[in-house]
Parts: sequence; structure tokens; C-alpha cells
Amino acid sequence: MDDNEFDEQHDWGPEETARVAASYYAYWAAPDGPNGDKSRQVREQHFWAELRVSEAAMEDALPLEALDALLHAGDDASPLPAPEHWPPGEWDTVAAYRDSIGAGPLETLLSSHSDRHDAAIAARCRTDPAWAQAAGGVWMDRERWEQLPTDLQRVILEPPQEPARKPRKRPSKRQDRRGRNR
Repeated sequence: MDDNEFDEQHDWGPEETARVAASYYAYWAAPDGPNGDKSRQVREQHFWAELRVSEAAMEDALPLEALDALLHAGDDASPLPAPEHWPPGEWDTVAAYRDSIGAGPLETLLSSHSDRHDAAIAARCRTDPAWAQAAGGVWMDRERWEQLPTDLQRVILEPPQEPARKPRKRPSKRQDRRGRNR
């Protein structure tokens, strides 16, 4: 299989999972190009992994073991320079990477696939701080959040309450239905 080719069979054996995780991290860690996008060379070399992970998460074919490998892919990497807009001294490469996993494939699994993975992800969040940190980057609607186990609700941001709708004002007797049209 060519590195740039998307594997339709979703082979997630240990060697393939490690290869995907390393390439996914390399894609994430690559410097931005002049237009704010990843440089063309890095995109061509590692984008296949980002595509594979995203597609597998959307299809509910991403094993949690692969997500675990993704979360730990940057553990031993050298710290990256902070983005220009970041306050000095507050950049944490590993935390930023895990937040992106939370806002990406983890959020897709939790939001799109009912409650299939809830218990297993909650268990991982209890035992592995990397999982809890990534889950902190997940956003979901209130209805789905309320279905989560209590353990997951503790680490995933609580969505705001939907504002109550104000009753519509009726136009005065001197106005027609659309308001002030005289």
C-alpha cells in the first residue's frame, strides 16, 4: 500500500496503527505554510493519515486502541514553537495536540455514534489523563451531553442551556401584520 493511498479495508493492526499515529502527529506538528495552511510537502506526505482517521471516525470504524495511539503519538516528541498569537510561556505542545484529537476524531465518535463508545471512553478517561484531557476538547449539543455517563460529563464541557424563547410581540392595532407599514 502506498503511503498516500487511503486503505478502504481499515486495517488497524498494531503496526498499521503505529504508522497511522506517527503520520497523523507529523501532519499536525508540521509548520504552517505562508497562507496559514500546512505546507504542501507535508500535506502530500502525511494527509492520508488525517483522512484515514477522520473517515474511520465518521464511519464508526476507528478502534479505541487507534485513538489511544493517536493520543500518545506526541508524548516523546520535542516541544514545538508556540504560534505567534500565543501568550509567551503558555504553549504546551502535548496539550494542544490532545485538544485537537478531542475536537476531532473523539468528538466525532461521541457525537455521531450514539452511546456505543461511552462506557469504554469513560473508563479510559478515569485511568489515563491523556484521554481526560482530550475529552475536555469535545463539544456537543446539550441533548447528547445529558445522555453521557456521569464520568464523561465531568470531563466534557457542559453545553450552555438553550435560551428561552421570548413570546413574539403582536403589532399594535394601528400597524398591519408586518409592523410599521403605513
